[in-house]
Amino acid sequence: MNKPILSICIPTYNRAHYLVDQLECITSQLINDEISQQVEIIISDNDSKDNTNEVVEKYQEKFGNIKYFKNKTNIGYDRNVVNVIRKATGDFIWTLSDDDFIVDDSISYLLEIFKTNKDIALICIDIRVLDKDVFTHYKNGSELLSEMSTTGCLISQNVYNQKYLPTNIEKYYDDLWIHYAIAREMTVDRPLIMVKNLFKILEVPHPCTWNQNGHSFTTHI
Repeated sequence: MNKPILSICIPTYNRAHYLVDQLECITSQLINDEISQQVEIIISDNDSKDNTNEVVEKYQEKFGNIKYFKNKTNIGYDRNVVNVIRKATGDFIWTLSDDDFIVDDSISYLLEIFKTNKDIALICIDIRVLDKDVFTHYKNGSELLSEMSTTGCLISQNVYNQKYLPTNIEKYYDDLWIHYAIAREMTVDRPLIMVKNLFKILEVPHPCTWNQNGHSFTTHI
């Protein structure tokens, strides 16, 4: 495999039942060698106790561009996000949750954007309207925030340019919003793009974990 353009980085823990659907969404879009050779899939398993490894192995048999790493212990959300990002070799890094299922042609859509926006710091995916074709340039993150408030706070909304990643991501450990902090630092004085919604609307939404522990929600507020 040549050096990939896009690294799809998935941190996961005990959610094999979601991961199998996400991998199906992703791999169904690797429809030919041209697309497949531009993409790598990296999974960082935070010491899951379910059958996550079996799910991944099933797809690894069909797709050689899936890399799987399992932590010896659960290192927490922030460290697992950094762990999977650090293993990426692509020019752009899409931190994708195991349960934010992407719509058809999402990967080819992003690959086309990369061709003419190689120096953009960040691509932020708009999640407000599914069928609206959004494509907006912002000169920096402050300009985006003034118009869109906290857009980009979900891990799956952010596609980072590898060359602009902060050198010390670890300084954001233990706030449970490390993905958002990275995006904001990268775009302090660099341009970014907002693109259309690339996620499916689930017929049966899964339970929000914030109702189990309010720390994450409080931090966001």
